[in-house]
Amino acid sequence: MARPVARSLEGRLLASVVTPHSPKLVDPADVPLYARGIRAGAEALGAAVRALGPDLLVVESSHWASPFLWFVGADPQHRGVCRDPDASRTLDLPYDRPGDPPFAAALVDGLRGAGMPVSSTTDLAWDYGSAVPLHLIDPENRLPAVLVSTCLLGSLDDGLRLGRLVRQTAETLGRRAVFVASTAFAARMVRGPRAWSPEAALAVDQEFLRLVLNGDIAAAKAALPAYAEASGVEMGGRPLAAFLGALDETAERYRGERFGEYGAIAGSGHVSIAVLPQ
Repeated sequence: MARPVARSLEGRLLASVVTPHSPKLVDPADVPLYARGIRAGAEALGAAVRALGPDLLVVESSHWASPFLWFVGADPQHRGVCRDPDASRTLDLPYDRPGDPPFAAALVDGLRGAGMPVSSTTDLAWDYGSAVPLHLIDPENRLPAVLVSTCLLGSLDDGLRLGRLVRQTAETLGRRAVFVASTAFAARMVRGPRAWSPEAALAVDQEFLRLVLNGDIAAAKAALPAYAEASGVEMGGRPLAAFLGALDETAERYRGERFGEYGAIAGSGHVSIAVLPQ
């Protein structure tokens, strides 16, 4: 994935990726020893994504949770400082990044046409689940971004549909897009930053990752409901569903790539991965 790809006017989904969002990963001088491999992987993923030459990042954050609707950020310019009260440590992360209102509007239309309750929003204050991955993927704030919330009443099928509509919108509008699922795998709310999830949850994580990294997307989609329940995936697996839904295994063959170590922060399993056409 690190090899640069020539730009094309043809819109398409260049890759679908998963990456962590812990505030502990922001400052390279202050990353705990147990999280350094996780951060190194997120940075390597970012370099690989930039090498693809995208013109849009579409991010679904596990920490932008909306009860009833999906929300799509339609700001022409995202500007502010992420000071998320939910962060596990003091976070003061500025951002100043272009948006893509036409893409946001088209995605809202697509979701509404699919029968999903959705609304666009502006003047959005970023949560750390949006700010941290974008900081690590594109630290110079050059790539436009559209943010999508995670709807708590949404099903895994809705998540698959969301990912599909992100891909189709990119194709229709001529965007070279990367979908970013900002989420953990096995996730437990525990005290203690060095805590790991139970062994059984870690085992099913590895099996799911094996399917995805082998490019067996149909099998990963079929396994997702049982996997999400067994592992306790963050947000019930909804962002992972969109990550998979952005991939069309009926039309493409895929390969997966893993960046850095699988590790744990406060009971949640993290690793950066990407899936892209062969």
